[in-house]
Amino acid sequence: MRARGGSMLPFIFDGDLVLVSPADGSDILVGDVICYRTSPGRLLLHRVIRRDGERLVVKGDALVFTERILPRQVLGKVVAIERDRQFAACLG
Repeated sequence: MRARGGSMLPFIFDGDLVLVSPADGSDILVGDVICYRTSPGRLLLHRVIRRDGERLVVKGDALVFTERILPRQVLGKVVAIERDRQFAACLG
């Protein structure tokens, strides 16, 4: 998917191509950058900063606020980022 916005700067830039590997909430670790759905048609890429009971607490690297989401909202985790036709990052 193509990233839009600046919430994950400097890790993910607006316009980067992001490869998201399917994963559910149980496969996600603190530190992972995930793709999740907040409402129909709205996808976000943010980092998991902690767990709060069954919920995941996520935050854009460039943001000051956090959001709590349910594991069922998770679509996958970011495994690679391509910037200017070169891989900017490859993650486990």
